[in-house]
Amino acid sequence: MKKIFIILLFFIYPLCSSQEKDDTLQLWISKFHTINNLTSSPNGQLATFRKMYPNNIDTVLAIDLQKIKTVDTILQMSGQVFTKNSSLLSSGNGKAQINNFHQGIKKKYENIRIAEALFSLNQFLILDKQGTLELTDDSGNPIRKIPDTQLFATDKSKALYACQKVGKQHHIIDVLDNQSQPLYTTDRTVKQILLNAMGSQLILIESESNATLKSSS
Repeated sequence: MKKIFIILLFFIYPLCSSQEKDDTLQLWISKFHTINNLTSSPNGQLATFRKMYPNNIDTVLAIDLQKIKTVDTILQMSGQVFTKNSSLLSSGNGKAQINNFHQGIKKKYENIRIAEALFSLNQFLILDKQGTLELTDDSGNPIRKIPDTQLFATDKSKALYACQKVGKQHHIIDVLDNQSQPLYTTDRTVKQILLNAMGSQLILIESESNATLKSSS
């Protein structure tokens, strides 16, 4: 009897339109997902996790663990990082989003090259595709903007340096210090800027010289 049923099923199924079969299969598959990339906030009150579907791996849910409810659904941004005070930065696919859940603030960014969090300072850096580096507070309010940023280096905690092109020169700037004078200026192209583990020294690799070591103190 089971064999007869299977034969009849495959005989009848082709009578359905191709579109109906695709829609039905898509709906059935979408019910099955796994949870991945669980991240919790420093205070333990919030968590994010990615719901992975066969056709979509970029749906992230932010959960209030005390109230056991979803506080935001984040699409197409699979990278999440919390600051010390539990504000959230999400990024991916040329987009970024800042969530300050304590104040109920959400700010979105488009055309983003890269976004990082400065954990200890409760700040974020957003570098857009036009080369503008923006430093913001935990609600997305701008603190400082540096146009024509070529490169940057950060310890992702409390240090941030940028290489800004000014005319034919390249200036190395301490982004967290509002002083007008750059730390270092060169006529050569800076290929790479690195920060040592202690966050006290920069290593600059220029186009026509060996590495140059300079203390930030």
